Amino acid sequence: MAEEKTNYEKFYELLVRLDERILVIQESLVTVKAEQKEATTKLEKFISSNQDHNLHLVQEIKDDLDDFKKEAEKEYVKKELFAPIQKIVYGVAGLILSAVFTAILALILKQ
Repeated sequence: MAEEKTNYEKFYELLVRLDERILVIQESLVTVKAEQKEATTKLEKFISSNQDHNLHLVQEIKDDLDDFKKEAEKEYVKKELFAPIQKIVYGVAGLILSAVFTAILALILKQ
């Protein structure tokens, strides 16, 4: 009977092993929590720096767009101002084409 362990001893050994495993798991959790806190801090810094950078880029784009608008107003003619000139050019082109077709028609009819 000395070789056989009693149920109490088996149960005690089981509890000791469970307690050791729980301690290892608790240590692991502490490590994981510390790593998570460090990663969260790094992520917050990264997000913050990217927000500042993105705000800077957005401001640059707005400035470029404003510059483009100012340049476009100086360089290009608005549609309202171009409409009369367009009508004149189309009219002259129409007259020239009419004259060419009339000349071709006259040559054909002469023969």
